[in-house]
Amino acid sequence: MKNISKELFFGVLIILIIAGIIFYQSKNDQKITQKSASNKQESTISPAISSEESKKISVEEVKKHSKKEDCYMIIENKVYDLTSYIDSHPGGLIIARFCGKDGTGAFNARGKEKEPHSPKARELLKKYYLADLEK
Repeated sequence: MKNISKELFFGVLIILIIAGIIFYQSKNDQKITQKSASNKQESTISPAISSEESKKISVEEVKKHSKKEDCYMIIENKVYDLTSYIDSHPGGLIIARFCGKDGTGAFNARGKEKEPHSPKARELLKKYYLADLEK
C-alpha cells in the first residue's frame, strides 16, 4: 500500500512539474507575441539597428558564404549570419540548404504544413542580423 502512495505522489509531482514548465513557456511565448504586436511589424523582421545605420551586403557577397561552416542567408531582404545557429536549429540541418541564398520562402513556409515561423523565431533571428541586402 505504501508503494502505491509513493508512486501516486511522484506521479502527481511529475505532472505538476510538467504543467509548470508548460505554463512558464506559454507565458514567455505570450510576452514575445505581445511585444511583436505592439511593434506592429509581425510580417517583417526588424534588425537591432535602423536601416540608415546599417551597411549593405550584396547578393554576390552572400553567395560566398554558402557552407554550413560559413552560412549567410537572405530573409526578407536582410542578411543573417546563421553559422553559429545551424546546429541548434530545431529543424536540423534543413537551413544549410539555403546558405548563400535567399531563404525567405522557406522561412515563411516551413515544414510540411508550410506555416511561417513563430514570432519567437523572428525575435531569435534578430540576433543573427548582419545588414540589409544591397539592391
